[in-house]
Amino acid sequence: CSLMNHSKRNVKKECCWAISNITAGTKPQIQAVIDAGLCPLIVKALDAAEFEVKKEAMWAISNLTNGGTKEQIYQVVSAGCIPPMKAFLEIQDARLLAVVLEGLENILASGVDMVKEHGGTNEYVQALKLCGGLDAIEVLQASQNDDVYQKAVSIIKNYFEEDMEKEPVSENP
Repeated sequence: CSLMNHSKRNVKKECCWAISNITAGTKPQIQAVIDAGLCPLIVKALDAAEFEVKKEAMWAISNLTNGGTKEQIYQVVSAGCIPPMKAFLEIQDARLLAVVLEGLENILASGVDMVKEHGGTNEYVQALKLCGGLDAIEVLQASQNDDVYQKAVSIIKNYFEEDMEKEPVSENP
């Protein structure tokens, strides 16, 4: 845990890499990461100055969202992961963009499950909109990378279609 605050970039990077391998595991392994209090530290690493640290932290979060329960995903969302994940939507690395989009889609889907169970609105959709995530995902619909394009279209279609229908359509004379 204290290694996440180490002064050397490589130590933080390797720590996030190790955590990403754990979050790629089973639900009990993901729970161990949560119980150790690592979610806030991983989210903090997403705001690190060093890109290599950020990248490994992103993998840890994406892996958690891919294999975790809605309660486990709630823990990383509560730690504030959505705004720094949105910031990743502006990078040029198509592989990492696909990882970020997959993580966001997993979070949004978890929000749908929470609404089905408890009612209300999908707070994760609202959080992504508030930090400019919808606009960033709309831009990615023009990506030359098919995987990025497909994931962006899927997110907008499945979680933001109502928003798109409300926007006025400009007609070209």
